[in-house]
Amino acid sequence: MDSAKAALAVADANLVRAERRHQAKDIIDLELNESRVLYEKAKADLMMAEAEVKVKDFNLRNTTIRSPISGRIGRAFSGKGTYVSRDQSNPLAMVFQIDPVYVEFTQPVNWILDLQESLRIGELRDGGDEKTEVIILKEIGQEYGYRGQVQFSKATINDDTGTLLLRAEFPNPDKELIPGMTVNCRIVLKPTDGE
Repeated sequence: MDSAKAALAVADANLVRAERRHQAKDIIDLELNESRVLYEKAKADLMMAEAEVKVKDFNLRNTTIRSPISGRIGRAFSGKGTYVSRDQSNPLAMVFQIDPVYVEFTQPVNWILDLQESLRIGELRDGGDEKTEVIILKEIGQEYGYRGQVQFSKATINDDTGTLLLRAEFPNPDKELIPGMTVNCRIVLKPTDGE
């Protein structure tokens, strides 16, 4: 852009000189017109250079890649200098959400049938709109400091394992739970009042 500015300054000086010489009748109209054309061309070149700088600045600002979720970044799948685009299907890296965390676990179909029977005969009460609570037990048998809530259960039983997949959400403000960690879950059942 500096060279475009310098070229414009030279063209401007030449045009001023040509206009003075034309007034003094030292040059003909054609030479004055050539100086005007060179000046306008230098002005256009400067505008093009400024536009290129703006485009490069815009592109540079868009080279910062931000994750749509906060968490901990895992292994990178692309290195520095790798060409990437908005529409690429391969991830650059994996970001693991840390707070809250989601824990998937299974329950055997017999447990589900027993639960339904206990609800039917009144040993357990239905929580209604309340979400079912889940406890995590650490390896040492100690209860994790926060209780989670069941977010969903799969609609069908896995034929191969005879289990139902459930997912619970747990707060993790202390970053104690790590994605991929194996934990033991216990569902909190609510007995009917008086038991």
